[in-house]
Amino acid sequence: ELQDRKVEELRKRWERGEIQSGTKKEKVKKMEDIQAYANERQFPKDLKAGLIYVDKVHNTVLVPYNAQGVFVPFHVSTIKTVSTKTEGQWTFLRLNFHIPGGSSLQFPATNDPNALFVKELTLKNQSTKSGAENHLTIASKDIKDLIKKVKDQEAADAAQISKNAGSGATEGSVED
Repeated sequence: ELQDRKVEELRKRWERGEIQSGTKKEKVKKMEDIQAYANERQFPKDLKAGLIYVDKVHNTVLVPYNAQGVFVPFHVSTIKTVSTKTEGQWTFLRLNFHIPGGSSLQFPATNDPNALFVKELTLKNQSTKSGAENHLTIASKDIKDLIKKVKDQEAADAAQISKNAGSGATEGSVED
Protein backbone atom coordinates (compact mmCIF):
# COMPACT_ATOMS: atom_id res chain seq x y z
CA GLU A 1 0.00 0.00 0.00
CA LEU A 2 2.82 2.41 0.85
CA GLN A 3 4.54 1.55 -2.43
CA ASP A 4 1.33 2.26 -4.38
CA ARG A 5 0.98 5.66 -2.66
CA LYS A 6 4.61 6.56 -3.41
CA VAL A 7 4.28 5.50 -7.06
CA GLU A 8 1.11 7.57 -7.41
CA GLU A 9 2.81 10.57 -5.77
CA LEU A 10 5.77 10.26 -8.16
CA ARG A 11 3.43 9.99 -11.15
CA LYS A 12 1.65 13.20 -10.13
CA ARG A 13 4.96 15.04 -9.65
CA TRP A 14 6.08 13.81 -13.08
CA GLU A 15 2.88 15.12 -14.71
CA ARG A 16 3.31 18.54 -13.03
CA GLY A 17 6.83 18.71 -14.46
CA GLU A 18 8.53 18.68 -11.07
CA ILE A 19 10.70 15.72 -12.05
CA GLN A 20 12.00 14.49 -15.36
CA SER A 21 14.18 11.77 -16.71
CA GLY A 22 17.83 12.68 -16.88
CA THR A 23 20.22 14.27 -14.46
CA LYS A 24 18.86 17.83 -14.37
CA LYS A 25 16.70 18.57 -11.36
CA GLU A 26 15.18 21.87 -12.46
CA LYS A 27 11.45 22.08 -12.87
CA VAL A 28 10.18 21.89 -16.43
CA LYS A 29 7.74 24.67 -17.27
CA LYS A 30 4.78 24.01 -19.49
CA MET A 31 4.36 26.44 -22.37
CA GLU A 32 0.60 26.63 -21.85
CA ASP A 33 1.19 27.93 -18.29
CA ILE A 34 3.09 30.97 -19.61
CA GLN A 35 1.06 34.00 -20.61
CA ALA A 36 2.34 37.52 -21.09
CA TYR A 37 -0.99 39.28 -21.55
CA ALA A 38 -4.60 38.17 -21.85
CA ASN A 39 -5.22 40.82 -24.55
CA GLU A 40 -3.76 43.98 -26.09
CA ARG A 41 -5.57 46.23 -23.60
CA GLN A 42 -3.07 45.05 -20.96
CA PHE A 43 -0.09 46.37 -22.97
CA PRO A 44 1.71 49.28 -21.29
CA LYS A 45 0.43 52.68 -22.39
CA ASP A 46 3.87 54.28 -22.75
CA LEU A 47 5.10 52.14 -25.69
CA LYS A 48 7.17 54.02 -28.25
CA ALA A 49 7.24 52.92 -31.89
CA GLY A 50 10.55 51.38 -32.90
CA LEU A 51 11.82 50.85 -29.35
CA ILE A 52 11.97 47.61 -27.35
CA TYR A 53 9.97 47.78 -24.13
CA VAL A 54 10.78 45.57 -21.14
CA ASP A 55 7.63 45.18 -19.04
CA LYS A 56 8.78 44.25 -15.53
CA VAL A 57 5.20 43.94 -14.26
CA HIS A 58 4.20 41.20 -16.71
CA ASN A 59 7.74 39.78 -17.17
CA THR A 60 7.53 40.44 -20.88
CA VAL A 61 9.64 41.89 -23.67
CA LEU A 62 7.66 43.82 -26.28
CA VAL A 63 9.46 43.88 -29.62
CA PRO A 64 8.38 46.44 -32.23
CA TYR A 65 7.18 44.83 -35.44
CA ASN A 66 7.17 47.93 -37.65
CA ALA A 67 7.25 51.68 -37.33
CA GLN A 68 3.46 51.91 -36.93
CA GLY A 69 3.42 50.93 -33.25
CA VAL A 70 2.73 47.19 -33.51
CA PHE A 71 4.44 45.14 -30.80
CA VAL A 72 4.95 41.40 -30.35
CA PRO A 73 5.13 40.25 -26.70
CA PHE A 74 7.56 37.54 -25.58
CA HIS A 75 7.41 36.29 -22.00
CA VAL A 76 10.93 36.16 -20.53
CA SER A 77 10.46 32.48 -19.66
CA THR A 78 10.57 31.73 -23.39
CA ILE A 79 13.92 33.50 -23.81
CA LYS A 80 16.94 31.23 -23.50
CA THR A 81 19.80 33.72 -23.96
CA VAL A 82 20.37 37.39 -24.71
CA SER A 83 23.46 38.90 -26.31
CA THR A 84 24.60 42.15 -27.89
CA LYS A 85 27.36 42.78 -30.39
CA THR A 86 28.68 45.98 -31.90
CA GLU A 87 30.13 45.96 -35.40
CA GLY A 88 31.22 49.31 -36.70
CA GLN A 89 28.27 51.69 -36.57
CA TRP A 90 25.74 48.93 -35.80
CA THR A 91 24.60 47.30 -32.57
CA PHE A 92 22.89 43.91 -32.73
CA LEU A 93 20.63 42.44 -30.04
CA ARG A 94 20.06 38.72 -30.34
CA LEU A 95 17.37 36.84 -28.45
CA ASN A 96 17.56 33.03 -28.52
CA PHE A 97 14.34 31.25 -27.57
CA HIS A 98 13.54 27.87 -26.11
CA ILE A 99 12.32 25.50 -28.82
CA PRO A 100 10.71 22.04 -28.74
CA GLY A 101 13.17 19.35 -27.76
CA GLY A 102 14.84 21.45 -25.07
CA SER A 103 14.89 20.39 -21.45
CA SER A 104 13.53 23.38 -19.53
CA LEU A 105 10.32 24.29 -21.37
CA GLN A 106 7.67 21.75 -22.33
CA PHE A 107 5.77 22.61 -25.49
CA PRO A 108 2.25 21.34 -26.20
CA ALA A 109 2.13 18.26 -28.38
CA THR A 110 1.34 19.05 -31.99
CA ASN A 111 0.73 16.79 -34.93
CA ASP A 112 1.07 19.66 -37.38
CA PRO A 113 4.21 19.10 -39.46
CA ASN A 114 4.05 22.75 -40.56
CA ALA A 115 4.15 24.18 -37.01
CA LEU A 116 6.58 27.09 -36.74
CA PHE A 117 8.62 28.20 -33.75
CA VAL A 118 10.78 31.29 -33.28
CA LYS A 119 14.31 30.08 -32.56
CA GLU A 120 16.11 33.41 -32.55
CA LEU A 121 15.47 37.05 -33.21
CA THR A 122 18.14 39.57 -34.14
CA LEU A 123 17.51 43.30 -33.97
CA LYS A 124 19.82 45.91 -35.47
CA ASN A 125 20.24 49.58 -34.57
CA GLN A 126 22.73 52.26 -35.39
CA SER A 127 25.21 52.86 -32.58
CA THR A 128 25.46 56.28 -31.01
CA LYS A 129 28.45 58.37 -32.03
CA SER A 130 29.04 59.78 -28.57
CA GLY A 131 29.78 56.32 -27.17
CA ALA A 132 26.66 56.34 -25.04
CA GLU A 133 24.58 53.21 -24.80
CA ASN A 134 21.82 52.87 -27.36
CA HIS A 135 18.44 51.37 -26.55
CA LEU A 136 19.43 47.82 -27.65
CA THR A 137 22.26 47.71 -25.11
CA ILE A 138 19.98 49.06 -22.40
CA ALA A 139 17.23 46.60 -23.39
CA SER A 140 19.73 43.73 -23.23
CA LYS A 141 20.69 44.62 -19.66
CA ASP A 142 17.04 45.05 -18.66
CA ILE A 143 16.08 41.69 -20.20
CA LYS A 144 18.94 39.88 -18.47
CA ASP A 145 17.98 41.47 -15.14
CA LEU A 146 14.35 40.47 -15.64
CA ILE A 147 15.27 36.88 -16.54
CA LYS A 148 17.39 36.70 -13.39
CA LYS A 149 14.53 38.15 -11.30
CA VAL A 150 12.04 35.62 -12.69
CA LYS A 151 14.44 32.68 -12.11
CA ASP A 152 15.16 33.85 -8.56
CA GLN A 153 11.43 34.19 -7.88
CA GLU A 154 10.77 30.70 -9.26
CA ALA A 155 13.57 29.26 -7.13
CA ALA A 156 12.15 30.99 -4.05
CA ASP A 157 8.66 29.67 -4.87
CA ALA A 158 10.03 26.15 -5.36
CA ALA A 159 11.92 26.35 -2.06
CA GLN A 160 8.76 27.54 -0.29
CA ILE A 161 6.72 24.72 -1.83
CA SER A 162 9.27 22.08 -0.82
CA LYS A 163 9.51 23.63 2.65
CA ASN A 164 5.72 23.48 2.99
CA ALA A 165 5.64 19.93 1.63
CA GLY A 166 8.42 18.91 4.01
CA SER A 167 6.70 20.38 7.06
CA GLY A 168 3.39 18.82 5.98
CA ALA A 169 5.03 15.43 5.58
CA THR A 170 6.50 15.46 9.08
CA GLU A 171 3.25 16.43 10.75
CA GLY A 172 1.20 13.48 11.85
CA SER A 173 4.00 11.04 11.10
CA VAL A 174 4.83 10.56 14.76
CA GLU A 175 2.86 7.69 16.16
CA ASP A 176 2.16 7.15 19.84
